[in-house]
Parts: sequence; structure tokens; C-alpha cells
Amino acid sequence: MYTKQDYDDLSAQLKKRLLLLAVPAVLLLAGLVYSLVIRMQWLTVGLTLVLGCMIIFCYLMFISPIRYYRAHVQHALYGKVRQLEGCLKEMEETALWREGLLLWPMIININDMENEEDDRLFYYDARLPRPQWEKGTRLFITSYDKLVTCWEEK
Repeated sequence: MYTKQDYDDLSAQLKKRLLLLAVPAVLLLAGLVYSLVIRMQWLTVGLTLVLGCMIIFCYLMFISPIRYYRAHVQHALYGKVRQLEGCLKEMEETALWREGLLLWPMIININDMENEEDDRLFYYDARLPRPQWEKGTRLFITSYDKLVTCWEEK
């Protein structure tokens, strides 16, 4: 599902976004230093507010989603994973946000489809094409935590 190229692309995109944030931040910081030198309180307060708001907004909207997804791909490629074989019991139609990622919840049953104690909750990446699995499809899943990193139909 994930490759080293995906990780490299995400790293390059993160560097690009950080650079695009750094350029106006450095300019505002230079203006802030200048306002401190010439002792213009209203300009110092205004530039501080603009700089702070810009950094918070840009980090939350442009930097953190890439950081979360890059960390997910890193864990998928190099992290400690576990493997499980079971049958698909259910996959939600609606994606939800967990750990900074948009994911589809899915339930895999490892033994008896009628016994709820054998159900395991996993999350499938909503950025990837949704597989067209039928209920009862036998799957071999590789995951870290509860996030699916690889799957095979059996």
C-alpha cells in the first residue's frame, strides 16, 4: 500500500510547505525587530499578533496534516507491525478522523462471525482507493496499532 517513494514525496512536500511558511515569517520577524528598535509599541503589538496568528493558522492547516500522514507512512514502512488473518465483518461507509488521519473503520472477525469477542477494529486509510470487499471476505492484514498497512485477499 505504501512505498519509500510515498515517504520521500511527503518529506519533500513538508519541506516545501515549511519553506513557504518561513519566508513571510522571517519578513514579519524582521519588521518586528525593526519596530522594537524604533520603539513603536502599536507596530510591535500588531506585527506580533499577525506573526503569531499566521504561524498558528499555517501550522494547523498546512503543516500538521502532512506531518501526521508522513508519520503514518513511516510507521507503515519501518515500524513494528503485526499480522492477522480473519474475515471482514463490516466496513463503514463514512470516514472519520483519528490521530490526525482520515480513516474508514472496519471490523475483522478472527474466528466465529457470531461471537463479538472475536471482532477486531481496524482503520483503513481514506486517502487510498476503497477496496470493494464483500462481507465475509477472508483477509490477511498487516497493521501497526489499529491502522492497516497492507492486506491480501485469501
